[in-house]
Amino acid sequence: MKRNFIRKAWIIGIILMSNLNGFGQLTTLSEDYNNNIVPAPWRAGQGFFISSSDQRLKVKVGKQQWEEFSYDANFNLSAAPRVSFKIRGDFYFQFVLAFVDANGVDNRFPDPLIATIFPSKDFIDVSYDMTGLLKTVDVSKITSIRFMVDPACEKSVNIEIDDFKVGTAAAIYPRLISPITQNVYANAGLTTTVLRGITLGSTVTATSSNTGLIPNPSVAAVGTNGLANMTFTPVTNQSGTAKITLKVSKAGMTDLLFPFDIVVSANLAPTIDAVLAKTMGSNQTLFIPLAGISDGNTERVQNVTITGTSSDQTVIKDADIIEAYTNPLTHGNVTIKTQAMATGFKMVNVTLTLKDDAGITAGGVDTKTIVIPVTVYASYYKSPEIDPIASNNFAYIGTNYVVTLTGINDGNGGNQVSTITAVSSNTIAVSNPVVSYTPGNNTATISYNAKTKDIATITVTVSNTGAPANSNGNTTTAITFTVKGVDPAYTGYIEDFSSYGVNGTTPTPNVFGADYYSSGTGGDDRVSWMTNLEAYDQKWFVEGQGAEQTLTLDPANKRMTLVVDKPNSVPRTFAGVWYSPRKLFNLSGAKYLSLKISSDVATKATFDIFDVNNKRYGLLPEQNITGTPTVITFIFDKAPADASFDFSKVAAVLFNSVVFQAFKGTFTISDLKIGDLADNAPPPMPAAIMMSPIANRTILSNTVGYTVNLENVYVVKDAIELATPVTLTVSSSNTGLIPTPIITNPVNGQAAVKMKPVAGATGKSTITITAKAAGVLDKIFTFDIVVLNKSTLSPTTLTLNGNVTYQAIAGIGLEAPHSEGLADERVGNMGASMLRFDMGGEMQPGLEGLLNDNSDPFVMDLSKYKYKEETVLAFKRAIKLGCTRFIGCVWTPPIWMKGVLAHRPQTQLGTRNRLLDEFYDEFAEYIVGSALAFKDEFGIEMYSVCLENEAEFYSSGNLTATCGYTKEEAAEVVRRVYPRLRAAGLATRIHGFDQLGQQNNVLTWFSSFNNTDVKDKFDAFSIHAYGANAVTPATMDDATLQSYYTECQRVTPKKELWMTETSGWPQDASGGATAISSLFSSFANNLSAWTFLSIDMKLDVMNFYVHKNFAKFIRPGAVRIGATSGDVPGIAFKHDLDKTYTVVLINTTTSMKQSKIAGMPANFPTKMYAYMTAENINTQLIDSVSASDGYMVN
Repeated sequence: MKRNFIRKAWIIGIILMSNLNGFGQLTTLSEDYNNNIVPAPWRAGQGFFISSSDQRLKVKVGKQQWEEFSYDANFNLSAAPRVSFKIRGDFYFQFVLAFVDANGVDNRFPDPLIATIFPSKDFIDVSYDMTGLLKTVDVSKITSIRFMVDPACEKSVNIEIDDFKVGTAAAIYPRLISPITQNVYANAGLTTTVLRGITLGSTVTATSSNTGLIPNPSVAAVGTNGLANMTFTPVTNQSGTAKITLKVSKAGMTDLLFPFDIVVSANLAPTIDAVLAKTMGSNQTLFIPLAGISDGNTERVQNVTITGTSSDQTVIKDADIIEAYTNPLTHGNVTIKTQAMATGFKMVNVTLTLKDDAGITAGGVDTKTIVIPVTVYASYYKSPEIDPIASNNFAYIGTNYVVTLTGINDGNGGNQVSTITAVSSNTIAVSNPVVSYTPGNNTATISYNAKTKDIATITVTVSNTGAPANSNGNTTTAITFTVKGVDPAYTGYIEDFSSYGVNGTTPTPNVFGADYYSSGTGGDDRVSWMTNLEAYDQKWFVEGQGAEQTLTLDPANKRMTLVVDKPNSVPRTFAGVWYSPRKLFNLSGAKYLSLKISSDVATKATFDIFDVNNKRYGLLPEQNITGTPTVITFIFDKAPADASFDFSKVAAVLFNSVVFQAFKGTFTISDLKIGDLADNAPPPMPAAIMMSPIANRTILSNTVGYTVNLENVYVVKDAIELATPVTLTVSSSNTGLIPTPIITNPVNGQAAVKMKPVAGATGKSTITITAKAAGVLDKIFTFDIVVLNKSTLSPTTLTLNGNVTYQAIAGIGLEAPHSEGLADERVGNMGASMLRFDMGGEMQPGLEGLLNDNSDPFVMDLSKYKYKEETVLAFKRAIKLGCTRFIGCVWTPPIWMKGVLAHRPQTQLGTRNRLLDEFYDEFAEYIVGSALAFKDEFGIEMYSVCLENEAEFYSSGNLTATCGYTKEEAAEVVRRVYPRLRAAGLATRIHGFDQLGQQNNVLTWFSSFNNTDVKDKFDAFSIHAYGANAVTPATMDDATLQSYYTECQRVTPKKELWMTETSGWPQDASGGATAISSLFSSFANNLSAWTFLSIDMKLDVMNFYVHKNFAKFIRPGAVRIGATSGDVPGIAFKHDLDKTYTVVLINTTTSMKQSKIAGMPANFPTKMYAYMTAENINTQLIDSVSASDGYMVN
C-alpha cells in the first residue's frame, strides 16, 4: 500500500491537469509537453523509445509486431470512456487503442478503435470514444491505456503526440485520413481529390489560404464508403502554393480541422542525363544510349521530342543524327554517322534539344539542351573490352582469392591486347593483385589477399596495341571492384555469457537494437548485420511479438535468464532473443547448435539462423524444454527457407520460445555452442579433395566417343572451396574394353573424362580417377562403365503422330535470379526459358510501397519506377543468355493501397488485407508503371503479369506478403489493368490468379472469369502445386489437371494453363523422382508453362538437372504432338522454328531400354541425341543415332 500511494503521488506531480475521485482514480486527464518532460506513466514497450522535445511527446517505433506502448495509471472512466490527442507520423500506420482493466481484460480492434494515419507535416486530431463498445472491460477500474502502432508494423516510424486528453477532458472528433500534398499544374482545369476515411454522417468544407491561386474548393457529400470528392480549378496562368483547410463536422462532435497544401506548378524543363565526350572514326556510325529522360513534371503527362544538331556539317550532318525515343520511357538513344576524312581529326559538338508540349505559361520552361563533344579521327581504334567483376565484400583475411577475367579482346575484332594490370587503392588492406595473362587470350586471372578489415578498390586496366596511323592511338579500358576484408568465419564458437556487448561493455539488453532503426529507410533491415558488424557493440537483444521479456546475464555462473510474459496465442506471435557477437560463423561443415536450457514452466523452443545478407534458414522443429537443465542439440540439416542462404557466413542466431502460444515463465540458458564445437557435432574435418558423386554408366558398344563430366572438383576446408589447384589422372581396369581415357584438369571445379570403347567389345571396366593437390591427401574416385550391345536391350516403342497437336509451350523455368551468378546457373546452365519474379520486391523502394508518384491515378511519373541495382544486373545477364520471358507477380500492392497498411495481416486485421476500392485505378497505374519500367530498363516487355499471388490465401499468420480478393474483385482489377496496359502500348499478358488446388476453388474462379467480360483479357489461368496451407508441396492427379484445362478451353478466347510455383520437395533422389513425374504429368495434361520456386544447384542436384532436362530441350513455341507409349511413358514436342523435335521418355524400370521412335513426321531430323538425368547422372549425353535407326537408349 505504501508503494502504491507513493506512486500515485508521483503521478499527480507531473500531470498538468487531472481530477482524482475518492478512490485515488483519475476521472480526467489533460497533458501537454511544453516542459519537454516525459510524464512518468508513459511506458515504452520493446522496440519503442519515448522522449519529449519541441514541446511534444515523441515515440520512435521499431519493427516490432504486436508490441505496444502505454499510459499506465488508474482511471475511472465510467462517465466518459474516451481519449483524444493530436498526432502526426512520417510513414503510414494504423493506431490501435485498448483499455485494460484491473483484471487484465482489454478490448482491441473494433473498427472505431483503429485510426489510419498517413504521413504529414501537420498534426491531426484523433479521438477514441469507447461508449457502448466495452462489453467486458470494467471502465471504472482502468489501469492502462495501450497503443499499438500498426499491428503488422513492418516499418520504423516516428510519431509525435500533443494535447493528450482522457475522460471528460477528451474531445470527440470525426475521422479523416489526412490527405497528402496535392500537386497540379498551371491551367489544369477542374481537378478532383478523393478525401478518405471520413466518419459517416459528416459534412466536409474546404477553404483556401490563397484564393488567387486556388478558389475555395467544393466538397461533395460523404458517401456510404466514407469517401468524398473535393474539386477545384486553379486560377488561369498562376502557380504557387495554397493551404487548404478541411473542416469535418458532425452533430455531437467537435469539428475536425486539417490543413494540407495544393502546389500548382508551372511547366518544368524536360530532363536528360549528361553524356560524356565521345571519340569515333570517320565514315563510321556511333550508337549513344540516353538515360534520365522525362518531361520534368510529376503532375502531368507530356510528350517529349528530341532533335539533334551538329556544329560542323562537313563532319557530322544534322540529317545523320538520328534520335530514337518513345514517350514516356526514361531511356532512348541517338545514332551519329560521320563523313569521310583523309587525315587528322576534328572536334564537333552535337547538341540534343528536348522539348515538351506544355509550353511556357506562368513562367514555365519547355526545353532542355545538352552538348555531346565528339572527336572524329580519320581512322579510329576502339578501346579494348573486358567483362565487369563482382565486388567481394566478405574477403576472409589471409585467404588467397583467384578471379578469372573474361570477355577480353582489343575491341577491334583482333587479338591486340598486350597488357593487363591490377592496382589496389589501399595496399594496407589489399596488396596489388598478381596478374596472369598471355597476350592474345580472352581470359586471364588475378589473385589477391585481404590483409585488414578495410576496403580497397581494385582497378584492372586492359591495354591494346596495333593502332594504325591517323587514328586516336592505342587505348585502355579500366574496370573496378571493391574488396572488404573480414575475419575468417568461425567453424566453432562457445559463448561464455560474460557481457551484453562484444567489447565487454554492457549496453541495455532489453531493447531491440535501436541503431538498426536510425535510418528510417524502411524494408526489412532489422538484421543489416554486415553494416554494423564491427561498429555495433551489443550482441544480445530481445524481440517479442506480443511478449514482454527481460534478459539478464550471470557472468559468474556463465549463464543467462530470460523472463517471458506473452499473453497472446494468436498466429505470428513469439518471444525471441537475438544473438550476434559480430562474428561470422561457417556452419557449412557442421550445421549444429547446442545449449543447456531449462524452464520453470514446461514449454517448447526452437532456433533460426540468418546469414550475413539477411537470408533466413527457417525455424527448426520445436523441442521440449522442462525444469531440468538439459543439453539440446539443434541440427540445421534441411533445405533453407531461402534457397540462397549462405551457411558459410551465418551472422545471427534467433532463439524463439513459445511460438504462437501464450506463455509466462523463466528460461535459464548456458553452454551455448555453435558449429563444430556444439555438443554431438562431428569433429572438424581436415582439408580434402571433393567431387560430386559419379554414377555408374551404361553405354553402347558402337559409341564413337563418350564423356563423363566431373563437377565440383575442389580442395575443400570447412565446406569452403579453396583455390588450391587439383590435378587428375585416370586409368581403366579393362583396357581391352575401355582404353585409358583422357582426363582434363578442373577449371572452376569442372573437368571431364573422355573415353571410347573398343569396337564390338562388351563388358565392364572400372574407371579410377586419382586427384592430387598440395597439402592434402590424394583422393581416389571410381565408377563403372558397362558396355552393352543395343540389340540385347529390351525394346519399347513410342509412336509419334504429327497430325495431332496439343498445347504450345510458353516456358519452363523458376524464380528469377538475384545475381549474375544465379543467372548463369539458372539460364546458362539449366536453360530456363521463363523466369518469375515478385514485382514489388524487385523494385525500389520495395514492398514498403512505391510512394504515390502523384495524386492522379491517370498521370504516371515513370521516373519514380526503378528496379533494384542487383535486379538490373541479374536480369540483363539472364536476357543476354537467352531468356526473354519474365513473368511478374504481385505479392501485395503498395501497402498504402490496402486497408491493413502492411504486407501481412494479423488475426484481428485479416479482413482489412484487401485492396481498397478507391485505389483500383492507382493499382492499375502501379502495374503499368512497373511494366513500362521493365521495358525501359531491359529493352524487352514483361511477358505476363499475375495481379496477385494466391489471391485466396491472405488470412492472418501468412508468412509472406499477401492481399486478398474475391473472384469478383479480382475480375474488377483485371478490368482496370488490361486496357491501361494496351493504352500504354504494352503487349504484356495477364495470367492469374495462382490458385491453390487444395483450396478447392480453382474451377469456381476459372469459370467465373470465363463467364464474364474479363474472359478475353486473360491469356492464361495459373495454379500453384501446394497444399491448402500454401507451404506443403502437392502433386495433382491427371483428372484434376484435365478438368482445369477443359475449363481453360471452354470459351473463346481459349486460355493456356500454367503452373507458376511449387517447392519443398526432398533434396535427394526421391525429390528428383517427384520432379520427373510432376513435370511429365503436367505437360502430358496440357500445361503450357511451369516455374518452380527456387532450386539450389549444389544442394538440390537431381531436381536441378531434371528441370534442365525439360527446360533445355523444350523451348517456348514448342507444340506437343501425339505420342503413343509402350511400357516406357513418353511425350513429344515439335519446334517449327528450328525444325527440331524433343521426346521425353520416363524409364521407371530397373534396366535400360532401347526405345524405338516410330511414326516420324516427314521433316524429322536425321540425327537423334539422348540426354539422361538420373541419380548422379546430370543431363548427360548417353546416345546418338541416325533417325533411320529409330532406336534410342534410355
